[in-house]
Amino acid sequence: MKTNPHDLPNKDYWNMDAMNQYMEMGGYDYLRRDYMKHLIANDVPLFTLSASIKEGKNRLPRWVRETFQTMEEVLNSIAHMQNDEDTTINSLEIISEKELDKNYEKWNEETQKFEEQDYPTRLEKLDGRYQSLAESIYSYEPEKKENA
Repeated sequence: MKTNPHDLPNKDYWNMDAMNQYMEMGGYDYLRRDYMKHLIANDVPLFTLSASIKEGKNRLPRWVRETFQTMEEVLNSIAHMQNDEDTTINSLEIISEKELDKNYEKWNEETQKFEEQDYPTRLEKLDGRYQSLAESIYSYEPEKKENA
């Protein structure tokens, strides 16, 4: 019996059958969101990998940002970048998604204290695209398919 990839992920959802089905279907975005919702529902620590890399001798550096990744996925990405002879890692940061969700705290020189802002750290460290992605993941409800 195959797991229905449209069921809302919970602590019992994402087993090996579901993972294999996800991979067989090409790892489509909506299934990745199911997987992320499953990880969030089960308090699995998630991270954003933010790196500046240069590929090849004459190419300009570019940003690599991979959001909502497990530590294993982050480490695999770093290993992949390190194993590529033509890739140089200029800078690398691993940021907890929980930290990115918190409101940003800005230093106030006048009061000599940090002041909480009314926007998440994700907007300050990354940008609005990543905030929109986070909002879509946290509010995403998979489409339920009726058994015919």
